[in-house]
Amino acid sequence: MAQIKVNELKMNELKLNEQLTELPPQNSATPWPTRNWPTGAAPHAPGFAAAVDAVWDLPDGAGVTLALLVAHHGEIVCERYADGVDATTSLQSWSMAKSITHALAGLLVGDGVLDIDAPIL
Repeated sequence: MAQIKVNELKMNELKLNEQLTELPPQNSATPWPTRNWPTGAAPHAPGFAAAVDAVWDLPDGAGVTLALLVAHHGEIVCERYADGVDATTSLQSWSMAKSITHALAGLLVGDGVLDIDAPIL
């Protein structure tokens, strides 16, 4: 029985490395997130433009930025890509995926959809 579980885990690891299949089309009445997200003006917040520029002007050894997308109130307000990268380029998210997942879970808790005190079934 344990051997089967180990083999299943190895198969799952292999599947993670395969090419991802495209998701089915999203309902056209749903504006976000799709390939055609609505766009809006960048916020007029003090320092916004400078903060965006700073992401691209990192000191040596501080990392590399390949893409930046800022969504505000359901609209893309800033989108920038490095040379050779565009909106269709697949990139690894590394630890960003954890932050995004936690933010989404927090929104679900705030909306009353997810109860963090509910028993795990």
